[in-house]
Amino acid sequence: MKNNTSGLNNIFVGYFNLRENTSGSDNTTIDNYTLRNNTRGSNNTALGNQSMKANTTGGFNTAVGDDAQLANTTGSYNVSNGNGTLNSANGDNNTAIGYRAGYTNATGSGNVMISHKASYNETGSNKLYISNGDTASPLIHGDFSSGEVTINGNLTVTALKYASGNNMMRKVGNVVHIGANSFTIEDASTSSSGKDEIASSINELQIGTSTSHNTTVKSTLTIQTPTSDNHAATKSYVDTTTNANTLSINTSITSNTNSINLHTTDILKNSNSIQSNTNIINANTSDIGKNKNGVSQAVTMSGLTTAQNGKSHISIASGNFNG
Repeated sequence: MKNNTSGLNNIFVGYFNLRENTSGSDNTTIDNYTLRNNTRGSNNTALGNQSMKANTTGGFNTAVGDDAQLANTTGSYNVSNGNGTLNSANGDNNTAIGYRAGYTNATGSGNVMISHKASYNETGSNKLYISNGDTASPLIHGDFSSGEVTINGNLTVTALKYASGNNMMRKVGNVVHIGANSFTIEDASTSSSGKDEIASSINELQIGTSTSHNTTVKSTLTIQTPTSDNHAATKSYVDTTTNANTLSINTSITSNTNSINLHTTDILKNSNSIQSNTNIINANTSDIGKNKNGVSQAVTMSGLTTAQNGKSHISIASGNFNG
């Protein structure tokens, strides 16, 4: 602190610590060359050889490890723990934990980098890296500006809950439940039917909420044998062909009904004719009866006065026969 003029409450242990400081205050430096070029930066903590060596005006930084925040000059509110962490940084509000985490990021701000060489080549801002090495696809990657998180691997959870405390998603046995009154999904390997199943825990499932919503099935759709009048198979499923066929059937039935009505009228007329014929037959039968009586009265038998070929002669006379 050979050039210090107004800096107060600084603690320095090591060779060339805070050597150029003029007005920076409340700094703590331990080890050689820490905060060597600092002039007005305050409230910094630098522990490790050459940590924050180039800092001039940056404040409220914490650097632990050799070369931690080595090139930082004006960046503030950074936290780095590990050799070479945030080595090139001049941004603000970065957190780096692990050997050379955030090593090459010079101007990025608002980054969180955890583990060995996490975010080693990242140059942007507001990024989240959790990994065990220098990779562009860490196990967990996030973007604070968009609120997106990417899991590059498998995610296992017991339950996801709403802010209200109700379950948003949970797993019970081999069944995944979605929502408080659960929409359930079960794999074929464990379902009772041996097929993938989508159902509801309260035995109600609706797909779509208005007539404009459509559901397309590109394979076989199996519907249970209906046993009640509200089962799906008893409802109407209509397409253009069905409409046309239904119209044709209705027209044919109407035509046949009209024909039957006409035939019924004809049958009624025939019945009247038959009744008339029956009356006529009855009248004829009566007349025949009368004629029969007249014929019986008109028949006489007499012997021939002259034998012809040895036979008797029968004579039939019309009219009444008296004694």
